[in-house]
Amino acid sequence: MKNIYLLLITLIIISSCQKDEKSIFISKNHFKEFQFEKTQIFDLDTLSFKLIEGKNGTKINFNREDFDISKNDKITLELIELYDFKEILYRNINTVTTKNELLETNGVLYISFKSNEEEINLKKDKVLSVYPPKGKLKNNNVFKTQKTSTEFIKWEMLKEVDTIFPIYKGGGIWMSTFIKKDSIEFYSKLNEKLSKFKNYNSFIKSKYPKYFLLRNSDFGWINIDKIVDVDTTLNFNLIDIRNQFLGFNFYITYKELKSFIYNSRLKNNLKFEEIPISGKTWITVIGEKGGGIFYDKIPLNKKLNNSDIILKMKKTTNKKLQELLIN
Repeated sequence: MKNIYLLLITLIIISSCQKDEKSIFISKNHFKEFQFEKTQIFDLDTLSFKLIEGKNGTKINFNREDFDISKNDKITLELIELYDFKEILYRNINTVTTKNELLETNGVLYISFKSNEEEINLKKDKVLSVYPPKGKLKNNNVFKTQKTSTEFIKWEMLKEVDTIFPIYKGGGIWMSTFIKKDSIEFYSKLNEKLSKFKNYNSFIKSKYPKYFLLRNSDFGWINIDKIVDVDTTLNFNLIDIRNQFLGFNFYITYKELKSFIYNSRLKNNLKFEEIPISGKTWITVIGEKGGGIFYDKIPLNKKLNNSDIILKMKKTTNKKLQELLIN
């Protein structure tokens, strides 16, 4: 009899666990199958210098002596170049800062140097110069994150205090060196005075294309963006009257901007606050049940502030979701 009781208790526990497993919501990237950019691996071996160029035009000025490694250590570079906005969207790489400011992206990079499969660091006071393709840095800033993954990522502006600058030494000789950014005006005036260069500004632009500098703490995911002046921010509640879904994935997208916000939430956490609105803005809601995919796409505007929005979920496919999100 005792064994029968133990068996019954065991069956109840197993049944309960199986029920719990079925009632767990796990966020899912429905666009993973549409990603096409792969990690590029550059084998630098024991090279001393190399101008590394990614397949999409990113250039990185590698100097082995700048890294804190042993003489015979072999180095590799992992590089991901995401200059196609759809690729950034398909990877759920948010375009929002840690202060909830909306960003418009012009490209995302992943940069990591390794030796013996472990990340390596630059020496103290050394920096790495990175040259994105022409036009990518125009009117943009560089943002970084402390996160190692792209899940629910947020960005903070890279504080660049140094710059590469040519200093005129006389006799037609120019020497590139690192100076503090607040010293540019001083050296510019000195260069013009000593070199008597007629087209000094054009010379500087042609010799030094747009670049940014990275320190040890800046390696990893990098975003080239500008902060968007939004029209307003919105608070609203989403309501699933039928209570058919355990949770949802959300995409807030903008017609005129290369910007979006990704989020996932449980069914009892559908209150949204301070959502940035700029021009035509939508929230696309994605849920799953019974092996099927469902969605609702809702236009957002200031009239909906502090309102309750009833979800009208419709069945769809991954391919149709992809078309819906990029149009």
